[in-house]
Amino acid sequence: SLFFLFILLYFPNLSPFLFLSFLSLKSVLSVPPASGALDLSGIPLGVRDMERLCTHLQRHASRTCSLELGFTDLTDEAFLLLLPTLAALPRLETLALNGNRLTRAVLKELTDTLKDPDSFPSVTWIDLGNNVDIFSLPQPFLVSLRKRCPKQGNLPTILEFGESQASEPECRLEEEDEGDDTN
Repeated sequence: SLFFLFILLYFPNLSPFLFLSFLSLKSVLSVPPASGALDLSGIPLGVRDMERLCTHLQRHASRTCSLELGFTDLTDEAFLLLLPTLAALPRLETLALNGNRLTRAVLKELTDTLKDPDSFPSVTWIDLGNNVDIFSLPQPFLVSLRKRCPKQGNLPTILEFGESQASEPECRLEEEDEGDDTN
């Protein structure tokens, strides 16, 4: 409509990809998260998008349980703008930050935030795999997550998480077969 005409007139060199990603972000953030999950995977997010995303998360804080921000080109600067809002989400359990441009510098801020028991009260998993130079997670980060989910066994490393997901169904089948004495 008029909005799209305005964009095309004032930004004639705007690439179709950027234009479509803007439309995707706008459409995803125009509705409450379906069943508590907000999936922005693959939609490029810049520093300028953080205010809009923070507002959306604050508005729907009571229903946001899962946030997928994988492969969104998220930078340290953009993530640090988002961090206080994420830490305040009362029901957020899983946070996917994989495949972005985050560096080890962000881990210190995230670890310090996790040390505060009032921050990330429900988080049980944060995926930081496939980022710029995050190849392992510091012990204080893992300990802080462990305190939030003591019923879970050993917390996996970045590499172990993918491996454990792939082997989990087989383990469950073996356990079921062992428990079945009818044969």
